[in-house]
Amino acid sequence: MSMLALTARFATFARVHYATDEDVGAPWALSDNLPGERGGQRPIWTTLVRAKGAYVLVATECQLIVGAVVASLNHRNQAVCISWLGVTPAARGRGVGHLLLKTIVDRMVVEGARTVSVALPADHQDLKHLLLGHGFIEVRPGTFRLPIHGHLI
Repeated sequence: MSMLALTARFATFARVHYATDEDVGAPWALSDNLPGERGGQRPIWTTLVRAKGAYVLVATECQLIVGAVVASLNHRNQAVCISWLGVTPAARGRGVGHLLLKTIVDRMVVEGARTVSVALPADHQDLKHLLLGHGFIEVRPGTFRLPIHGHLI
């Protein structure tokens, strides 16, 4: 990848951190402004932030939350499911989604993940392109997997 592509891809000043109780109001507002996944369900942020085995990361720019990602790791089969990823419309196109996806995948690899999966409704074309750009494989319509070290569960 060229240096120009790298700078274009991450043209953001976003910082990523694990969500805390103080952060839950902003992702709630973020999820209210994005299309719901599978029947319009929204994450219950307070529960997710406190849940054992849930990984909730938020991206901030100038101390404002502009994106979030939620994942869980099944330690038995070392499989990760990314259940939610969203970026505010004002922050799109600057690499916030790339940063969140890369950060959560890297963290899950450190935790022992062998594969990462995502299920998408058909109308999420932007997210589909983001996943494919990060090496995810569409194993069936709407289901994507990222093999880690050659494993594809």
